Amino acid sequence: NETPVVCSLKYALTAVYHLQFDRSAAAADKTGKPTESCRPLPPPRIPQRMAPAPSAMAAARPRVGVHFPLQLDGSVSTTKTLKAVWCAAALAAGQPDLAAAIDREKAWRHRYTRHVVALAAAMAASRECSLAGAIAGLAELDAALELVPPAGPLATAPSPIPLYRTVRERTAQGPSQVYGAVAVCCGGSPCAPAAALPGVDPLALFAGWAAFGVCEPSALSAAQRSAGASAKELQPLLDRHVFVCLGGTSEMCPLKMLLALGATCVAIARPGYKLQALIQYARGEGEAHAGAAKLEAGSRPAPPAGTLIVPVPIASAATGETDGAGCDMLGDPCEIAAWLAHLDQEKILVLGAYGYLDGSDHVRLTAAMDALITSVVEARPAGRTAVAYLPSPSTATPVPVEANAAAAAAYEAAGTFSLRSLRTPNARAPVRSTDGRGDVFVCDGLITLQGPSYALAKTAQQWRASVLAAEGRCAKVSSLMAPAARTESMAHVTTVATAFNGLEFFAPLRVATVSVASFAMCLLLLDDLSQPQSDFATVGHTRSAVHGGGWRCAFTAESIGWSAYVLGWLGYKAPPIPDAPLASAP
Repeated sequence: NETPVVCSLKYALTAVYHLQFDRSAAAADKTGKPTESCRPLPPPRIPQRMAPAPSAMAAARPRVGVHFPLQLDGSVSTTKTLKAVWCAAALAAGQPDLAAAIDREKAWRHRYTRHVVALAAAMAASRECSLAGAIAGLAELDAALELVPPAGPLATAPSPIPLYRTVRERTAQGPSQVYGAVAVCCGGSPCAPAAALPGVDPLALFAGWAAFGVCEPSALSAAQRSAGASAKELQPLLDRHVFVCLGGTSEMCPLKMLLALGATCVAIARPGYKLQALIQYARGEGEAHAGAAKLEAGSRPAPPAGTLIVPVPIASAATGETDGAGCDMLGDPCEIAAWLAHLDQEKILVLGAYGYLDGSDHVRLTAAMDALITSVVEARPAGRTAVAYLPSPSTATPVPVEANAAAAAAYEAAGTFSLRSLRTPNARAPVRSTDGRGDVFVCDGLITLQGPSYALAKTAQQWRASVLAAEGRCAKVSSLMAPAARTESMAHVTTVATAFNGLEFFAPLRVATVSVASFAMCLLLLDDLSQPQSDFATVGHTRSAVHGGGWRCAFTAESIGWSAYVLGWLGYKAPPIPDAPLASAP
């Protein structure tokens, strides 16, 4: 494990590297090329723990499914593809200079954040720019990612085919001939929304969060409406919807909470022990039920009471066997989309994008889910689909004026011990809108450590939410800002897991447990399905936002990273959020 000195040195070296590029940019000539005397040095080589070398079997694994395109030399350049998407969005938003700067950026991995923030500000200037940039960026992602079919009988290398078009055409042809459905009926009784996570009072939780600055006031109002409903009052909404969880075994997926309420849920997940554990959990099978429900907060959801539907090979659908349950969105998005498009045509299919993978695989999975979602929306009758996203505050996005003002006030009130002069203020200068909306504020929540793949994957989901909402074909498009949580995917990175504790030194930042975060976002989704559609291209993803305090913190997350790591390594534990008076539901 790295000592705090080593980790702090890493942050310092990264900062020096960035300053070197700033110096180079300042000395650039009119062509944008740095002068020879100020040409930046290569990035510092920081020793890392060596990852195990891939096995010969892994190296020989066939290239099948959703992939980045191959370059002429046979290599894969994720950077080139990612930059092309951002460039397309910048050009459509009327920012050719920004597009050129993105294209010529040599240190993209270390410098992508400034370009992404500049693009977010440009797109926030008007609804027209926001939609134009989103449409162009998604079109470039559509054009870039490809679907590689399995090799033919002679084992010849197949030619890649367009991902989105192929999924769309297959979905329009009719039901899947590969997948069938098996329904697992749970044996419990539906509980009220407020009781879905025993031991947690949602009204007190959201009241404390809102008062402390972890969420926006609109999230408290939504939680009060949702948690105040009884099981009987909630039932009509559940009867109208089928909740399709893309990434049904992911930690932030609300599937278990929804089952506790009596909902019908579809789990789209890869075959394996996680999906089998979920099936056993739905059946309430002894220790498997308890083991699958064990959550970080030391509590578990209420017993499942709804219906879990899983895809199985079509031959197993008649027998009800679930041993082979599961499907791979990266490997076979076409048949999955065809199966979902013809599932329960009388109800509204809520397509929730909850899948997550590390690194560039997250972009591949996001593209697969996007192709699947858009194809299903197009294939089903208008108003028979809804879409749900959980965007991340670790992106660059418009925020409410009140949140920006709170961040500015917190910066002014920061004491000497906060090392204010060494940090970047979170509150930013306003973006002057060109469509009469007044000033718009953009928050830079990006963290270089998370990488450009994560930034694009989460931003692309926000773009798609804006486009789908503007098109009006969906019954609802929900895009609820979700907080950082102590998921296994985060906890396995030692530096991130350690920094999570230290981050909470900087109020109002808080990192939620998985169980509490999933519970909270489930309540907000239930309310959002009953609310008027937000125009994300105008107001951003601000309604009912639970940003974990990132929008209202005095400093940017990037500028407190090294301090957070040191504080976490020293064992800092934030005090509990003070109790807040409970307001009556609106």
